[in-house]
Amino acid sequence: MKEQYRVVQLGSQDGMFYCKDTRSGSRTSLKTKDRKEAERLVRHKNEALKNPHINRKIGMAYLSAANPRLVRRIWQEVMEDIIQDKQGPTLHRWETAIKDPAFNLIRKKVVVMGVTILCDCPPFL
Repeated sequence: MKEQYRVVQLGSQDGMFYCKDTRSGSRTSLKTKDRKEAERLVRHKNEALKNPHINRKIGMAYLSAANPRLVRRIWQEVMEDIIQDKQGPTLHRWETAIKDPAFNLIRKKVVVMGVTILCDCPPFL
C-alpha cells in the first residue's frame, strides 16, 4: 500500500522539511530542518492512518506522561479556571454564562475525550 504522506525538502540542502499529501498534493511545514525528525513525524502520520483505533490511546499516554492531570481534567474545572483572569463586566458575563444549564451536558466530562463522547458520533479522521 502506498503511503499517503511523504517527506519533501524545499530549497537548498538546509531547507525546511514539509509533509506532502500524495492524494491532494498539499504540503504542510513540519517546522524542522532535521531530516530524521521530519521522517519520524511523517511516519507517525502514516501510521495513524493505518491504526486509527490506537491513536487516542497513544495520545493519552503522551498527555499522561507530560501531565497526569490533563487526562482527568473535566470541563467544570476549566470553567472555574478560566474566570480567574477575568474582571469587571467580563467576569460577571463569564460567571453568568457558566451557570447556564446548557453546560450541564459537559460539566463532568473529561476535556480530552472530545466531541465523540458527547454525541456518539464516529471519530474524526
